[in-house]
Amino acid sequence: MSSFICSDNQNALKALMAREPGALPVQELGVALEQLLADQKEVTLVWAPSHSGFPGNEMADELARSGSEGPC
Repeated sequence: MSSFICSDNQNALKALMAREPGALPVQELGVALEQLLADQKEVTLVWAPSHSGFPGNEMADELARSGSEGPC
């Protein structure tokens, strides 16, 4: 079985592919990726250009925007 991780952040995808230590979110994604790889045979990282009509990416942008407007 194959899984896909789509992101509009090229730097995060490059850091994951290189397994470079970095900021905490990238480290956490690296741990999650390793766990996914343990369960799956293949994981494909896909760059989705932002604001290009990809429905999932547009929804993620909207959720991030609404989340940033709330109280911290």
